[in-house]
Amino acid sequence: MKTAFLLFLILFGLLPYAQQQKPGGISKMSPAAGKDRFFWYIGKKINDSTLIAATGAAVTLKKAGNQLEVKTAKDPFTKMILELRQTEQRKKELVTNATTHQQAAVIYSYVRNIVEEYAQIANTYAGLADNRIDLPSLPYSSSWQQQEMSSISLKGPCAPEAFSEDIPGWINTDHNSVMAWVKAHEKEINFQTPAPPVLDVSCYGCDEEKTRDYEYADSAYRSDLFQEETENIHKAVRIMRFATEYPSKELAGILNDLDGSLKYLLGRILLKTQAVEKQWRHDFWRLQTVVKVLLEVERQLQLFYGAGDYGLMQTAVSLLHRDSIQKHFDLAVKDRNYPVVLNAAFWIGLERQRQLLGGPDNFSAEQFEAIMRFNRFKLTHEFDIKWRGDTDGNDQLQVKLRAEDVYYFAIPDSNCRLLFVAHQGTRTHMSADRLVKYSVSEAKRPDALYSSPQRFATTFPIIMMDGCNETASFAFNTDVNGENYA
Repeated sequence: MKTAFLLFLILFGLLPYAQQQKPGGISKMSPAAGKDRFFWYIGKKINDSTLIAATGAAVTLKKAGNQLEVKTAKDPFTKMILELRQTEQRKKELVTNATTHQQAAVIYSYVRNIVEEYAQIANTYAGLADNRIDLPSLPYSSSWQQQEMSSISLKGPCAPEAFSEDIPGWINTDHNSVMAWVKAHEKEINFQTPAPPVLDVSCYGCDEEKTRDYEYADSAYRSDLFQEETENIHKAVRIMRFATEYPSKELAGILNDLDGSLKYLLGRILLKTQAVEKQWRHDFWRLQTVVKVLLEVERQLQLFYGAGDYGLMQTAVSLLHRDSIQKHFDLAVKDRNYPVVLNAAFWIGLERQRQLLGGPDNFSAEQFEAIMRFNRFKLTHEFDIKWRGDTDGNDQLQVKLRAEDVYYFAIPDSNCRLLFVAHQGTRTHMSADRLVKYSVSEAKRPDALYSSPQRFATTFPIIMMDGCNETASFAFNTDVNGENYA
C-alpha cells in the first residue's frame, strides 16, 4: 500500500512538494513564481537563457556545452562540494602525519596508495555532485523554418486536432515511442535488480587489468540499470529542447504528454534505486556500486525537479556505517586475510567517503593504527638446503637452518604483492644444525670436509605474497662464512 501511494505521488507530480518539508528540502514555493516554460521547468524567465523555477532553483542554458546548469535554493550536496575542495589539504595532512609516525620508514608505500585513492575518490564524487544536465543534440542544427519539414501529422492522446504548421517527423516518432513505452510499463512497481559487481579488495588498485575490469563492470551496471528509462528521458528532453529553442503553440499537446511521462520515468528510477538498496545493502563487497547508484539518482532527481531531498544520500551514509566497516575489517583480521587487511587505501578510502557524505565521525587515524598493529608477524624459519655450485658438481653445500621469533612487517608494492621484511634489519643470526661444504673430487677425503660454526650471521629472506593471484614466493639470499648463497 505504501509503495502504491508513493507511485501515486510520483505519477501526479506531487512527490517533490510532498518531500519539501524534510530537512534539506525547499521549505516553500518561491513567491515570485511565474508561468513561463523553460524545458520542463515552470517559473519566471529573467532572460533568454535563465529561468527562476517555482521551487526557487535557477536554471541556466549553457549553449556552448549543451548543458543545463541547475542551482537549487538549498543544495544537499553543498557540504560534499566544500569538502572536495579540501582534497589537497587532506593529502598534505596525511603525509605530514606519516612523517612523524613511529613506523615512518615502513608506511611510505601505504601512504602513497592512500593519496592515490583520495584522488580517485575526489574524481568520482566530483562527478556525482555535478549540477549540470547534459542535453541531447537536435537532429537539426539551424532554425526550424530553415529545415526540411516532414508533413506527418502529430498523433497521441493529447495532440491538437489541427496544426497551422508542420512538425518535424522525429518529434512525432519520439513522442509516440515514449508514450507507448510508458503505457506498457506504468503498472510496474516492484523490481528485482541484478547483482552489482563484487569489489575484490585483494586486487583493486594494484592489478591494472582487474581494476580496469571492475571499473568497467561498475560503470556498465549503473548504466544498464536505467537504460530504458534513460533512453526515453533522452527522447522527451530532446523534444523539450526543440520546443524551448523554437517555441510553437503546436507543441503544447506533446509537451503536456511528456511532462507526465518524465515524472513517471523519474519516479520509476527512484523505485528501482530503492529496490537496489533494499536487495543488496547487506552485501558489503558490492556496496561501492550501490552507494554510487544512490548518489547519482539523488542528484538526478534534485536537478530535474529543481528541489527536494529524496533521502538517498542519508541512505548512502547508513550503508557506510562505521559498525559495518569495523565488522568486515575484524573478520578479515580473524581470517588472517593479509591482502585485504593491509589494503589500507581501501579502508581509509571508506572513511574518506564517509567524510564527504557528512558522516558523524572520521576514524581514519584509528583505522590506520589498527592496520599497522596487524602489520607485525612473528615467524619461525626452518630451511633444509642442498646447493650445487656448477654443472660439474663441484662446490656443494648442505645445511639445515633455523631461526625463531623473527618479527616481520609487510610493505605493499605496485604489483599486488606484499613484501614481508624482518624488523631486525638486513642481517641477524641463524643456527646451523649441519653445514658441510666440499668438492666432489675431495669427498672421500675426511680432511677435506668442512663443518661450520653452530651460529652465524645471515641475511633474512624477503617473503613475497601475491594475494591477487594467490601465490607466495621466497627470495632467500644469505652469507655463510663469507660466501653468498641464493
